[in-house]
Amino acid sequence: MPTTPKGIWTPDDSDDWDLTVDWAANALSTDAAIDAVPQNALRGLTSAMPPAGQEGRTFYATDTNRDWRDDGTNWISNDGGMYLIRPTSVTGGTLLANGHVTPNAATTALSLNGVFSSRFRAYEIVFQLYTTAAAGRYFRFRNAGADNSTSNYFQRGIWQNVGTISTNDGNSLSYISVLAPDSTRGYGKIRVFNPQVPGAIKFAQGEVDAITPNSYHRFMGYLSNFDANTYDGFTISIQAGTYDVANPTANDLAIYGLI
Repeated sequence: MPTTPKGIWTPDDSDDWDLTVDWAANALSTDAAIDAVPQNALRGLTSAMPPAGQEGRTFYATDTNRDWRDDGTNWISNDGGMYLIRPTSVTGGTLLANGHVTPNAATTALSLNGVFSSRFRAYEIVFQLYTTAAAGRYFRFRNAGADNSTSNYFQRGIWQNVGTISTNDGNSLSYISVLAPDSTRGYGKIRVFNPQVPGAIKFAQGEVDAITPNSYHRFMGYLSNFDANTYDGFTISIQAGTYDVANPTANDLAIYGLI
């Protein structure tokens, strides 16, 4: 029995005419042809979302009413003009159904993997992070599950702590400081540029405000010498204590692709 270009059986004059057999064969081959077509419009619980990697697929999460699109590297979701990015994995934290991340108990470092790709050149990390002790927050680029902790970071910053203004400059550091080491509650954002552009300066800038005590920190930092590496993630670690997860609403982090 011949088949169509899509693999569906169709009778011709060479077949012994048997309506039942021919229609049954046609139905089975039609089912098989349908199954062979890639399913690009998916839906279900967020926990059932398959790994990204097939560009153009969509996924409607029935538990959060959010639409996601597979860009070939990550699942991304348009969120008020910015694209919320789901990490491929998280170390020291939990990836929530809404695409945000929260740190786990008794951890000192929160790492997001697989969030930077060639699709975007700039990103914004938005967070509030509580700690059990007054502690600075440190930012590092990371790739393939490992932090770049070489003494290759430069930074310039300024902070105010209860009326006292201090500078926060440093050369040949192993991190970028994103919050003065005297607060337990930090709220802010970090903008990251060029993490996936070989030979371009890997740059971060941001502002983090805090209470207990009241303070603010403005900073910029970068990897020196036009770092030739590319990075797919980052870590925010703390100087003292652990992340405070006693209040489940105290910690939240999300990352967005911008341009």
